[in-house]
Amino acid sequence: MEHCRQQGRKGLRLADGESLPLGGGSFDLVTALDLLEHLEHESKGLDEARGVVSKVGAYYLVPSVFRFLWSDFERFSGHHRRCSNRQLKYKNQESGFEVNTLSCFNTLFFPMVRGLSPVNNLAGRWRAFRSDLEMPITRLKSVVARILPLESGLIAAGDLTFSVSLACLARTSCPQRGVDET
Repeated sequence: MEHCRQQGRKGLRLADGESLPLGGGSFDLVTALDLLEHLEHESKGLDEARGVVSKVGAYYLVPSVFRFLWSDFERFSGHHRRCSNRQLKYKNQESGFEVNTLSCFNTLFFPMVRGLSPVNNLAGRWRAFRSDLEMPITRLKSVVARILPLESGLIAAGDLTFSVSLACLARTSCPQRGVDET
């Protein structure tokens, strides 16, 4: 928050994703990037998002996907879960969102993450925790800068069926709870 203030940003609020201090229907778009897996009760987070999205609004979320990719890194990072496409769609519908787009991405990172998960889980029993992505930040940035444009070409050619992450765009499908539509 302090960094944002130093950049001249105003009207900032720090909030728990399960309890947003904002008015109903305040936003046309709410984003939750790599957030749901950090919430103990993801349904509360989705309900809170639904409460602040306008009746013609949208919710864009990016959660971690596929339980079999679970590693010590997840636990260390404060994650409670990885979800499936079906679970994400169902949870959104329960909270009054209709999923318009559900697409895999970060697919080209999948082999690396899949390969490192079991190795790190086993090795983690005998050493202090280290991230799955231990490399200098400048090197990591250059790898990502090369991979993401390749992946965008694949996504343009059609839906990807497996990945490390999901991108979900949902729209409101029913009136907000407690908001009079008249």
